[in-house]
Amino acid sequence: MPTTNSLITTLQNSTTFHMSLGSKELFHSNFLHWLSIIDWDAFLQIMRDFANVKSFWWENGCTLPGYKNNYCPQNDNLEVRREHHSFDLSIYILVEENTKNGKTSQKWIPVLILENKVKSIPYKGQLDEYEKKAKEEWRKKDWLPGRDITFILLSLWKGTLPDQACQGWNHNSYEDLANLMSNLQFTNKKPLDQDIITDYIGFINALSQLANNSWKLQKGMTWDEVYPWKTTKYSGDQYVKLRIHDLWEKIHYEQLLSMLMGELQNKGIYVTQDKDEYQNQSNSKPPVVYCASNYAHNIGIFEAWVKKGNDDYIIQVQGDTYCRGFICKKAPTKMIAAYFKRNNPQLQFHLKDDNALTFYTYKDKNPKKHMYYSKAEIEQGMKISEVLDAICDDIQDIVKNKP
Repeated sequence: MPTTNSLITTLQNSTTFHMSLGSKELFHSNFLHWLSIIDWDAFLQIMRDFANVKSFWWENGCTLPGYKNNYCPQNDNLEVRREHHSFDLSIYILVEENTKNGKTSQKWIPVLILENKVKSIPYKGQLDEYEKKAKEEWRKKDWLPGRDITFILLSLWKGTLPDQACQGWNHNSYEDLANLMSNLQFTNKKPLDQDIITDYIGFINALSQLANNSWKLQKGMTWDEVYPWKTTKYSGDQYVKLRIHDLWEKIHYEQLLSMLMGELQNKGIYVTQDKDEYQNQSNSKPPVVYCASNYAHNIGIFEAWVKKGNDDYIIQVQGDTYCRGFICKKAPTKMIAAYFKRNNPQLQFHLKDDNALTFYTYKDKNPKKHMYYSKAEIEQGMKISEVLDAICDDIQDIVKNKP
């Protein structure tokens, strides 16, 4: 098993790794697209292995008029596309049918969608949206027995993903990609092409091993171990120098989210990571609590939302800041203002002005809504379990209509 230092050295010396830092996810989509150009057969074999099929239904034609030849870019009836309709990488084929008046009808339809997750962890709502968008591009007459769209999820993370995020998707890791490429025979390569491929295999293999060997958080750890990058201790950290510490922070916040959801569920609170399920609840009793993790302004976030009527309560932890938020169309009542100031033994909440709530325009689809919040600093030495307990207490109070 390679050591962390040897994996770090591999990345430091990798040309393709440094090229990828400008756009960590788009780079990999561009690389796979480049591979489809220089060696279509190798690219197609990778997609087959990802989908766990011997061949795709469209490879030998669709038994449609004029399309009995193999589908491939060289026949001008197949295109590999990048960043098309928000799909990271996709394969479109050209289908043709005769209409009733004797004319020919042609349409490009997606037959393979690859979602590429390097910087973040996939969530169900996003993948469901991509499935819906891809299927809407098909006509009714395109859906024949044996035809379907292949959905592939390529992620740094191995094993089970949260909230059945990849249900209906063929989940593959970057370690899988490295292994597949290592076992492929690339034909008619220029020496530079082969060097790039070899370097890329080493890069993604090292990054995958580092990501999946990242340290596990325990509830007894202090908050400094969750969010260490701002401290002097980490000013010369090797992950920071390589500009990949954001990946580790996302791993940490995904673990924190999982811990929070488990704590809330143990207290009998129904939680979901499906934003639509949360938004569409109709006075559900008990209410549906939406939980999510994210990464914004170079800081990790995890949060829980509770809906009351047309308003939303939010408990959010971002970096070392704990926030109680309220999204509404008009200013909060004194009762809710008092809730924002409610003391916690471990957290001292404060407002920008003691006599008024800090005011922010909420950037949402509804510009009439505004967000009010109070915040407290998570002091060094505070344990993860104490932060989770504070969130659960706040959520329980909201659910029980105390604020």
